[in-house]
Amino acid sequence: MYLVTPAYLTPYLEYIAQNKRLFRTALKKAGSLELDKTYSRMMRHVFVPILERFQVAESDRNYMMAFYIHGFMAIITEWLQNDCADPVSHVSAMMERCVMRGRGKQEEAK
Repeated sequence: MYLVTPAYLTPYLEYIAQNKRLFRTALKKAGSLELDKTYSRMMRHVFVPILERFQVAESDRNYMMAFYIHGFMAIITEWLQNDCADPVSHVSAMMERCVMRGRGKQEEAK
């Protein structure tokens, strides 16, 4: 995605690392915290305007955001389970690589 850059990811990842205990607890209690509703609100108020700005087709938006949110959460969950042992720069680069590989394959198919 267009926001998957170190400049964008680093502050968020640093915040997660600094508050890793809180985030681990939140992941364990995701259902009771109703995180799915939070994601829906974020989708509507944050991501949809970004996707509109970059002219992503409306029919693709839900799929794209589901992929990014769940993929990034999987990486962050793994990182938290390892006590954020890897540096933020490594996790950010991993997220970037995952996204760039997907984008490259898509561009090759066109």
